[in-house]
Amino acid sequence: PYAAPEAATNNLTSGLGLLRPPRVVVFGKASYRALLSLPGIRAPRGLGVSASVAELVMKTRGGREFQADGWKLQVHVSPFALKRKRPVPLAQEVLRESAQLAGVLGETY
Repeated sequence: PYAAPEAATNNLTSGLGLLRPPRVVVFGKASYRALLSLPGIRAPRGLGVSASVAELVMKTRGGREFQADGWKLQVHVSPFALKRKRPVPLAQEVLRESAQLAGVLGETY
């Protein structure tokens, strides 16, 4: 189902605040902005909302630690996963890498 940007932001921030996952992948700038709107979250220097998606992707490869109130998480920024209904290879790489680092996906995939 499609979620309007406001609904997506509210769902993302409330869900992350409740679950407090150790690793998060955000797709695109709107999701990244929503992540940074979480109460108490602090982005590392140079990873503010003014950075481009390409810069954020490059700087979060392998995961970057973010701090929130009483919680640490590894953040991976990815471009949108689809472009013209086709998979974006870089998005696939980011998702695969984060899954491997989380121990969800073996090295062979």
